[in-house]
Amino acid sequence: MRREIALFLKRTHYKNIFIIGVYIATFFIASVSVVFNFITHNYVSLEINLIYLVLLLFSLYYFQKTKDVYKASISLFWISAFIEVIFLLIHGANINLIYIVLLPIIIYMILPFRKLIFHLSLFYAVIFVVLYYECSIHPQSFLHNKKYLFNFIIANSIILFNGLVYNFVINGFIEHLERTNKEKNMLLKELHHRVKNNLNLISSILGLNALKTRNKEAKEILRANEHRIKSMAIVHEILYKDGNLDKMSLQKYLQKIIHYILEAEDEQSNKKIEVALEVDDIIIDINTLIFFGILVNELLTNSIKHSFREARDYKITITFKKKEQGYLFRYFDNTQKLDIVKLKNGFGSDLISLAIMQLKGKLELDTKKGLEYRVFFEEEVVSKWQS
Repeated sequence: MRREIALFLKRTHYKNIFIIGVYIATFFIASVSVVFNFITHNYVSLEINLIYLVLLLFSLYYFQKTKDVYKASISLFWISAFIEVIFLLIHGANINLIYIVLLPIIIYMILPFRKLIFHLSLFYAVIFVVLYYECSIHPQSFLHNKKYLFNFIIANSIILFNGLVYNFVINGFIEHLERTNKEKNMLLKELHHRVKNNLNLISSILGLNALKTRNKEAKEILRANEHRIKSMAIVHEILYKDGNLDKMSLQKYLQKIIHYILEAEDEQSNKKIEVALEVDDIIIDINTLIFFGILVNELLTNSIKHSFREARDYKITITFKKKEQGYLFRYFDNTQKLDIVKLKNGFGSDLISLAIMQLKGKLELDTKKGLEYRVFFEEEVVSKWQS
């Protein structure tokens, strides 16, 4: 549970986290006020707090629909302002100072400085008009209570001063950090783009050498290395296009690699190969993805090279599914029975073992009904990929 919360906080913008916190706090305060007013039989304040809860629900529903933090903060601000005005106008309802505290905090933390000044000015203008009306119409209004009026003014003044300082200084600093972070992201995107181009260039050179060489063994080695380098280039290509510079979808990555390998093999042979991919869509880090790419690339090329000897249709099944105590990766082709000793010899098999070791998986190999690799990963290992 802690890990899920940590991942949520890491992936969520600080303003979204703050506005969610404000919703939780306001719901809690309003609910406590409802219970307290019911117990003390203060039914006027109870009705006002119930109205507040209903308006909060509408605001939360709007935020969930739009995900607009700025509009959500403004709606919360003016809902609380509306409730404060009602408290000021209705006799028999004691204003809760918590509304005065919540009002400015909501927008100090989120709104840009100019919008903040606009809404605060409008708010205090409304409060001034309401207080003036109260003072002239109702001689017994709280304005004639010097102690209560003093507390009201002091509370607003302290929050106003600290809020303006926070917004001007802290938000300015945060905006600077965001600009710096954006520049770094642009540089990282450019880096991924250049790495992708360089790897594709190397892959193309190997492909040209494979076409020109007449040695069958050398041709196979060059083409295998072309596929390996291309699988690494695909990582940088997806990272560059998606904008997420250190993580990506495992499902999306494997789809890209499989499509590339099958397309490349179709050009070299008349074998028609179908791959069924069933992968739980998880987001994992770039280093883990590269080893997964090596693993799937070697398994596919090994099947095409050693298993699919005749020119007919073949089917491969690749799955990665959540189990009770972890995840199971399964690779299966039902072409023919193979000799395990012969299968384990070769550079490709060494790369498969290396990739599984780096991914911290436990391998089971079965060739009774075809070629089947089962690799089990503990849940803690997969969680580290995602963190």
